Amino acid sequence: MTNPTAALTRLIWVGPLTVLASIAAVLIVRLIAAYVLRPEPEFLPLTLAPAIIDTAVFVSLGVFVFHRVASGRPLPSVLFSLVGARFWFLDPIHRYRFMR
Repeated sequence: MTNPTAALTRLIWVGPLTVLASIAAVLIVRLIAAYVLRPEPEFLPLTLAPAIIDTAVFVSLGVFVFHRVASGRPLPSVLFSLVGARFWFLDPIHRYRFMR
C-alpha cells in the first residue's frame, strides 16, 4: 500500500498547473465575451486584471482547501471559529444527530 502523504507530495505540481489552466480558460471565455458583447472600454469587469486576479486568488484557495482535505490534516482553528465545526464533516446528518 502506498503512503498517501508521499502520493500528495508527488502531485504538488498539479496545484500551480490548475491555477494556470483556470486562468487560461477564463481568458478564453473573456475573449469570446468581449468579442460578442463589445463592451465599452470603461466597463471594468471585462478587463484583464480582474479576471486574472480573481481567478488566481479563488482557484488558489480551492487548491489549498483540496490539499488540506486530501491530506487529512486538521483545518486551521480560524476556519473552525468562522463557520463552526459542523460545516467540515463529510456526513453532516450523522454529526448533527450525534451532537444533539
